[in-house]
Amino acid sequence: MKRLIVNELYSCYKKRNVYILVLLFLNILLQVYILIDTKNIEKVDATSTDGILKVCGGLDKIFYLPNLFQWILLIGILLLLVQSSTSIIGGFDVLLLTRAGSKLRWWTAKILSLILITFIFTILLMVITKFLSHIAFPAFNKWGTYTYLYYPKIFASSINPHKMEFIIFCVLLTGFIAITTLFQTINLIFNKYANSYIVILILCIMLGVLYMQGIIPRIVSPINYPSTIDIAPNIGSYLKSIEMNIVLFLINIVVSIIFVTHNDYTASKN
Repeated sequence: MKRLIVNELYSCYKKRNVYILVLLFLNILLQVYILIDTKNIEKVDATSTDGILKVCGGLDKIFYLPNLFQWILLIGILLLLVQSSTSIIGGFDVLLLTRAGSKLRWWTAKILSLILITFIFTILLMVITKFLSHIAFPAFNKWGTYTYLYYPKIFASSINPHKMEFIIFCVLLTGFIAITTLFQTINLIFNKYANSYIVILILCIMLGVLYMQGIIPRIVSPINYPSTIDIAPNIGSYLKSIEMNIVLFLINIVVSIIFVTHNDYTASKN
């Protein structure tokens, strides 16, 4: 199993992923710069936690195109990094499947590698954001006037900044795992269609816009699974969101395993 996971991780090692990580850094840097610019224009105080809310907090229920674009870009970067684990790559996967000896072991290795990459991505995202935000803003364990203006419900809550950072990480991680395994499962079912990845992403964006308009519930909008700022700022609501992400992840795993065990990929890819 370890060798299968290593092989799956190795398949993710591509030159283009270096550029994707550079794009991630530039995206974070741009968001921190926008926060600095807003802080100076509005003449308000901001903390490093505001930087994390800006970059990693997700989408508010109010539709705002720049925020939607930034969030989709972030999710898109993650999906590009895990694409080899969410797709069946022709002869390479057939080779791994043959070595694994069973479809269940092969697919389990893909799932575990997907979770590991997603975990590393989430850690990297939080660490880079925290580092840049810490350089630009003070790291006080209290909310500033920027939070009062742009995140009034979080400001009024009893949750302090350090606890909020941990909550954002938990929602991000479970949400990212839920959405990547969803893509993995759907991509598995529609593996014969080359453009399925793009079609799914466009559909997710449309569902996200519908959710922000109040037309559909949050559970139907995958791009909101890793989002924190659209959730009511209390521990109970955050725990429900994390639990929902875990349940969706488990459903994705069960569906994908059932589908994998009932299809012959060796025959279809020869």
